[in-house]
Parts: sequence; structure tokens; C-alpha cells
Amino acid sequence: MGSTSLFSRLPEEKQRRILDAAVFEFAEHGYDQTSMNRVVSEAGISKGSLFQYFATKFDLFDTVVEYARRLARNELRKRRDESADLQFNQRLTSILSAGFSFIRAHPLLSRIYFQLLHSGRAPFGEGTLRSLHKESISFLARMIQEGIDCGQLRKGLDVDRTAFVLNGIMLQLLHAYYTEHMDVGIGLYKCDDASLDSWIKSV
Repeated sequence: MGSTSLFSRLPEEKQRRILDAAVFEFAEHGYDQTSMNRVVSEAGISKGSLFQYFATKFDLFDTVVEYARRLARNELRKRRDESADLQFNQRLTSILSAGFSFIRAHPLLSRIYFQLLHSGRAPFGEGTLRSLHKESISFLARMIQEGIDCGQLRKGLDVDRTAFVLNGIMLQLLHAYYTEHMDVGIGLYKCDDASLDSWIKSV
């Protein structure tokens, strides 16, 4: 599943060009309506070459999801490590801020992610969606446990349940910021910097 070894040996610029074309296509048309012909046209490569790099549309989509996952993971880990000496609420503020920043920097990748969540299914089954949620919850659980260990959070706190609830709250906020109908009149959808900062601090 995913890309072939031929794709990994391509120059970075060409890899990025192909991924950008695929991201645009999946974001604009969804998985089912994505056209490999449009991907190759946008990327400026032959269809034969594309299928040397990705055996199926399934494999191309899986690579796009993993690409988004890697970008988000790296940014969140960076924020987590940089805030290691701060209070738990400050660390949480930094993580939530990183989520909003990711949406602004990568709106098409964000659209693909929210399409997956909204549909409740993935073309490759529920395993990847479950894995994405599990990774987010585990990330927060580690921060919560560190908060308990250094005395910032109370001992006896159920780490997994707390991480699950926090993940749900943060995901809902990010979804409302990106998707107009999720806002329900609270003023979060694509709000200005001052309003967004107020939301982050209040949470």
C-alpha cells in the first residue's frame, strides 16, 4: 500500500509536484470522483509514470493521507517539545494554536481530512480513521500524564478518558473554524486573529 520505491527515488521537487496535484484533485473532487487523468495533467507527467509510482488510486490517496499525517505530526511534536517547561494549560494552548495554523497553511489537506471525518468512511476502510484518532488521543494522553507527573494535574485523573474528551473538543473547534455549517453562529468560522486568540485562550 502506498507509493512504490520508484517514487521515493524521485527528486524531491518532482515528488512534491505530484503530491500537490493529487492533494488538489482529492480535495476538489473527493476520492470517488478523483480522476487520475487530471492528476497527471496537473503534475505534468505521463499516466504510465504515475502508475509506476502508485499502482492504484487507492495507493495514491493513502500516500496523500500519510503525507498530511507526517506534516501534522511533526508540527505538533515540535510544539509539544518546545512547551515542555510550561504549565499544562499553556501547552494545550500551543497545541490548539498549531492545529489552527495547520488549517491555514494546508487548507486542501484539511479539506481531505474533514471529508473523511464527515463521511465516516475511508476508501481503505475504517482502520486508518481509527488510527488517526488513536494517534491524536495518545499524543494528548502523553501530555496529560506529564502534567500529572509534575503536579500540574491531579493524581488519579483518568488519562485516557481525559485525552478522549480533549481531543473531541479540539477537533470540534478546528472543524468549526474550517467548515461554515459547523460554526452554528458562534463566530469561529474563519474568524480574525484576535477572535481566534480569544477562543484559544478561553478553551
